[in-house]
Amino acid sequence: MFTATLDTSVLWPSLQRDFLLSLAVEGAYRPTWRSAILEELEYHEEAKLVKRGIPVAEAAGRAATLIAAMRREFADAEVEGWEPLEGTFGLPEQDDEHVVAAAVIAGAGAIVTENLKDFPADKIPPTIQVLSAREFAKNTVALNPRRALAAVQEIASAAVRAVREEPRPGRCRTDETGRREDRDSDDLQDGGDQCGAFDELVADEVDHRRGRDRDDAQQRRQHDGVLDPEGSQQVGAEGAGEEALGDHH
Repeated sequence: MFTATLDTSVLWPSLQRDFLLSLAVEGAYRPTWRSAILEELEYHEEAKLVKRGIPVAEAAGRAATLIAAMRREFADAEVEGWEPLEGTFGLPEQDDEHVVAAAVIAGAGAIVTENLKDFPADKIPPTIQVLSAREFAKNTVALNPRRALAAVQEIASAAVRAVREEPRPGRCRTDETGRREDRDSDDLQDGGDQCGAFDELVADEVDHRRGRDRDDAQQRRQHDGVLDPEGSQQVGAEGAGEEALGDHH
């Protein structure tokens, strides 16, 4: 299975993270990271939630729950034994060396990051690509369309379960717990993008499922005699029987 090392920068936007990790759950690739990447993610996730007005204690708890869930779901993702390689790649920023070291030890074919300039190609082992989240997701979807669809449908199902009111157009749908929230620009992978391609995929699937659920519910009501075929007149079994008896008098 293809292995990718995910940088903190691609795990911070909530819906993007959900999509990338859902692809992994569906078996489209194997994700890896260093413990320091998760620690950095937990710090930024808490700060992001506090910025949105969530109390510090609740924000810390939600961030910790996210990291615990990632560790539980991807128990083999954390890379160890990378330390001897740190500092051997000559990256512009010494603090990024651990990402490449982890990718080498993990046997990763790609480092997925939004900080492409920090990982110049001539400093990276030739067997490792450096890709943005969008590029990686596009490639992964192209190679595994059915698994990608399953990933989108799973996110959409969670959104449908959690969100009953109709979301407003142009807003991101859910956070990491499935709650609806309006994202600020810091949570977008691209400031000029209205929640990005990941949100569009999920929003379309959510709308499709809601429409299908409404249709199914109306069909059940028609079958049970609650609505006439036009859906406008309440009939009911007893009323129908009384009407039929009245015809014989």
